[in-house]
Amino acid sequence: MTYNYRKTEMVEQASRRGAVDLSVIMMILAFAVGGFFMYWLNGQAALELAEREVVEEVDEMEEA
Repeated sequence: MTYNYRKTEMVEQASRRGAVDLSVIMMILAFAVGGFFMYWLNGQAALELAEREVVEEVDEMEEA
């Protein structure tokens, strides 16, 4: 029985090529998830700021 080293080598190279293709997709996905998180975080900050303004207005009305 003979061992074909080249055939094994090609399989490993093909596997690496698939991993490279997948890594590009994963980088794009990570960028999209990060962007969505920043968008969501900005919305939460805007809600918090609006909530504080309402509380400050109510406090001013109670003092008057």
